[in-house]
Amino acid sequence: MLLEAQKLAELEDYVEKKKDKELYLWLGQYKESIGYLDDAISYYEQAGSSSNLVRLHLSQNQLDAARKICNTDSEPQACFLLARYL
Repeated sequence: MLLEAQKLAELEDYVEKKKDKELYLWLGQYKESIGYLDDAISYYEQAGSSSNLVRLHLSQNQLDAARKICNTDSEPQACFLLARYL
């Protein structure tokens, strides 16, 4: 409802208060879809979504950042994305 009412700031406040990983993930995907990639990265980090982080870093040619995530995280999909990119 808040998104439809164009109250993005209130929506972000709600997500921050709830501290729910699924909400962080959703908001990260929304931010990415409208081109706010730095915000998307922040929300993906809070959601613990290393596969989305790796995918987004690779789309921005930030290979070192993607490698660092794969070296510190055990999420197989993130490492698969990196391997496929290489």
